[in-house]
Amino acid sequence: MCVAFVFPTVVILYKLRGLAGKIVFQSAYFFVLGIMVELTAVSLNQWYFRGDQYIGIVEIIGVRFPIEEFLWLVFAVPAYICIYEFFADDRK
Repeated sequence: MCVAFVFPTVVILYKLRGLAGKIVFQSAYFFVLGIMVELTAVSLNQWYFRGDQYIGIVEIIGVRFPIEEFLWLVFAVPAYICIYEFFADDRK
């Protein structure tokens, strides 16, 4: 996760400093949507996580899921936005 998400985000934010404000609002929006989907899907047994092969477990309002899922929700959107802005956007 560090190589795929955190490192590119930090490097691109360092090079494009004006991007941080845009990323905060978009990341917060998609994090809220993602956490709602995660909590709903796990509580309705649309998907589930068995075993103990996870780094850790997060529990939010009585719903337990792996910390990897939570980290995905936190780091994926900023990384996608940074990579898009760096490679595809016209930087306006």
